[in-house]
Amino acid sequence: WDYCFFFFSSRRRHTRCSGVSWARRCVQETVSTQSTWERYCMSLTSYFQIFVPSLLIWTILFQFVNNLVKIKTDKPTEDDIKNRIISILHGFYGLFLTLYHILADNPQYDQLNTPFQEFLVISSSAYFLYDQIACFYYNLSDTSLIIHHGLVMIGYNAGVYSGQGLTVGLLGLFYAEVSNFPMHMRQILRGLKKQHTKAFITCELVYLVLYIIARGIFATAMSIKVSFHPNVPVLVKIICAGIVIQSLFFIYRMVPMLKKMYANYLERKSKGVNLYWLSENKACAELSYYKKKSVNNVFCCLLYTSDAADDLLCVDLGGRRIIKKK
Repeated sequence: WDYCFFFFSSRRRHTRCSGVSWARRCVQETVSTQSTWERYCMSLTSYFQIFVPSLLIWTILFQFVNNLVKIKTDKPTEDDIKNRIISILHGFYGLFLTLYHILADNPQYDQLNTPFQEFLVISSSAYFLYDQIACFYYNLSDTSLIIHHGLVMIGYNAGVYSGQGLTVGLLGLFYAEVSNFPMHMRQILRGLKKQHTKAFITCELVYLVLYIIARGIFATAMSIKVSFHPNVPVLVKIICAGIVIQSLFFIYRMVPMLKKMYANYLERKSKGVNLYWLSENKACAELSYYKKKSVNNVFCCLLYTSDAADDLLCVDLGGRRIIKKK
């Protein structure tokens, strides 16, 4: 890992620690004899040594899933589900690697970037570009998705270019991916017509709770602390604060969802209707909300709601898009 991450890391003009527990040493590169243009080209080459292979890997993974997974549903929903599988894989990738980095290395907000941080951030940037291209191709994109992915990539690359601030980006990635799996699973279940099952309700509740805790509490606390660190790039601070404000707005919009879920629970309880895990109980047809079309407001790619307008499907946390049904 030491040599792998050091080889792929962007070269800087200053001393860089290659990760306390990863490399256990500091590496200093002297490039004072080189021109600014030469240093820039060297850094750009190192960047694309990670970015291009990562972009190819995410694309190949999607092609593999696209050929392997066959779903009996309409084409837009099938494409969306397949793309969500890749998002789930990226979610686990980002979640477990950032968790390991946090526990093993105890990174600080104002420390110099490590090769491991650069590797993970650049490979994640490649995923966001892949996801945006895929959503364009399958007509699943919207303006909110473009804005979100654009902000994330700008924030990541600002940290890479400045040589500092990637700890903030990785912590943000961790807080986002905490709720990634239940978020996508609930939408996959919805696409498979399983929204009146215990599995769907469980995924929805877990998603909302994790989102509120991770984004509303921990990410907000991180943003406040980061704003007082002088060595964190200003652009990283601004984007971090912007995404947190956006998340808090979405949490505000989640409150009616939680109230509606509780009202639905009380109705099922009063009518004695029990949900099954993966199959629909025929008694669900007696419920007042059973035949209502889901309304799924477009909350950027940060939130998928269950009460929006009749012709819209989907929007959720971590890079998802809209399915427009005609």
